Amino acid sequence: DSFRLVFQRVSGDFDIRARVTSLQDTNEWAKAGVMVRQSTAPGSIHAMLSVTIGHGVVFQRRVEAGGESASADCGPWKAGNAWLRLSRAGKAVTVYCANDADGKDWRRVGAEALDLADPVLVGFCVSSHNSGVLSTASFRNVKLTCANDPGDPVAAAVTAGAAGTADTEPAKPKYPGLAGLDDGAAKSTAKPPEATATEP
Repeated sequence: DSFRLVFQRVSGDFDIRARVTSLQDTNEWAKAGVMVRQSTAPGSIHAMLSVTIGHGVVFQRRVEAGGESASADCGPWKAGNAWLRLSRAGKAVTVYCANDADGKDWRRVGAEALDLADPVLVGFCVSSHNSGVLSTASFRNVKLTCANDPGDPVAAAVTAGAAGTADTEPAKPKYPGLAGLDDGAAKSTAKPPEATATEP
């Protein structure tokens, strides 16, 4: 796993959604999307729904720590008007896509049972899939709804071969004391340690 992740720690059920309005073309597998992850450790259990440059929207997940990631194509949508949504209810993680103007016509495109212990990391990921090259993605209509106050956002880089958290830095507390995050726009740049960014 190697990518840039902006996350909040969340316990219990949640729903995160956003519209990816742009994604820099650094590779056909460059991607940006929404993710839930057990930790920033390489090989962590995770699920992510992302839009790619050349392969539409994909649902990737790892059900066992250190195991292989499975991937499924979810539709031909591209950055610009790709609405992505990831929800957790108990162990069930379900993903949805929409491509209407308002992001209301949600279509269920995948689901997986994940054995995640609270708290989990929930947020937005960007990968250039091109070692040594940075990628930038823009998100709008960002919304995180959860049962607990997730605290302040944290930015981190997850890099293959690293142990524990890598390049973790506090982000500005845009959402203090907030159980649901709702913002007009967010922007993230893939900048893992040593400027590596590859497909998770």
